[in-house]
Amino acid sequence: MALLMPFAPGAPRAVYFEGLSQLADATDEERTEFFVEVGRSRAGA
Repeated sequence: MALLMPFAPGAPRAVYFEGLSQLADATDEERTEFFVEVGRSRAGA
């Protein structure tokens, strides 16, 4: 699976990249929560 995420300059990315390493061991619910939170943080940027 390939994933392409375009980023606008200055967008907060640290939460996304720091959380990626934890997704391998996460449950489906935890993954969903992670992506919802990342979406919220990007929407507020």
